[in-house]
Amino acid sequence: MNTAAADGFREKVRSFQGRISSLQEKITSTGAEKEIQLSLLRKKEEPYKKAAQDTAAVQAKKDEADRAFQEAQKSLHDIRRVRDSIIVKTSLTTPRGSQSPEEVSAEAIIDKLADVKNDARTQHSSSTVEVTNFRLTAKSSFQAVTQAFITAVRLIAFINEGDSVRVKMAFRVRTVLEDPGEQDLRVTTQVARTAPAEKRLSPSDSGSTKPALEEGKKTARVHEPDKAAPAIAPVKRNPKALGAAEATDALFEVTSVKLSGDEISVLVDVTNMTEDSPRSVAIYDEAYRWTKSKLMDTAGKEYEVSQVIFWKGQQKASMYDAGTRGVPIDARTTQTAQLIFRKVPSDLKTIKKLTIHPFIYLRRTWQEHDLVFQNVGVSR
Repeated sequence: MNTAAADGFREKVRSFQGRISSLQEKITSTGAEKEIQLSLLRKKEEPYKKAAQDTAAVQAKKDEADRAFQEAQKSLHDIRRVRDSIIVKTSLTTPRGSQSPEEVSAEAIIDKLADVKNDARTQHSSSTVEVTNFRLTAKSSFQAVTQAFITAVRLIAFINEGDSVRVKMAFRVRTVLEDPGEQDLRVTTQVARTAPAEKRLSPSDSGSTKPALEEGKKTARVHEPDKAAPAIAPVKRNPKALGAAEATDALFEVTSVKLSGDEISVLVDVTNMTEDSPRSVAIYDEAYRWTKSKLMDTAGKEYEVSQVIFWKGQQKASMYDAGTRGVPIDARTTQTAQLIFRKVPSDLKTIKKLTIHPFIYLRRTWQEHDLVFQNVGVSR
């Protein structure tokens, strides 16, 4: 019996030894296979390392080109801040004593110097409209001050009109627009629930193709009760819009706010509400120095818009391509502006404040507006 048990144990030992030998052979073959695979992997890594190095070099060149472009753009806008314009003035003056028309003209020119400088210094203004829950809650105005220098004066003509002399003169004025961020000259007034008195800008003495450099003087619209105004059909509004605001006969409706990664895309339908008057609209992005649209997250941090694209059906035009001319919008037509904000929190659910800053061209002047939308939901 003991012999049989010993034979059984020996058989088990031989079986375990065979298994151990088999496992050792597998371990050896696996180690050899591992070395082969590592050698193949090292061979494959060489081209990938070169591609990674090339990618890094291209990225460095791109970053350097971006920095150079931004510096060149800022330098260009610094140059554009300075402009020369001609301001024409007319004065009706009565001579005193034995004054000649030439002496009267000289005095008229001297008297107009201060007025011309004041007109040139206050050519630029902007307004802010704040909308909360589809209601106009506040309105503010901003008057930028420019440095003005009269570089030349010319007497155009003087005409005797009875006892008076009508003098027509021209002034060449150089103006330098100060950075709006350096100013804090906002005058804010609360707006009642009733519609505010509507104002329009009168044409300025000289036109400009540069936004934020010239603004006409504001005059109230005059309504004549004797003349019946023609009936104008109201513009069809989007009932699903997240918010809407009006500025210079243009309707801005926020229709979509979507987050993808660290990038937010805001779609704004811009409608020209006039019957027969075209509008040019500009919403500038990081390629320009002008005031840009921005959003504020729930932590109070602000992000300026990185890129703006206008869509008209399947056709698109970036603000970089549109330049200082803006995007033309015909009467009673709509285009969609896509505002792209980058490097925002990827978990953002609500925009605390969205400020859209459009420039609208009307009567040879650009008008700025701040359209504020609060507590805007973000979708994914």
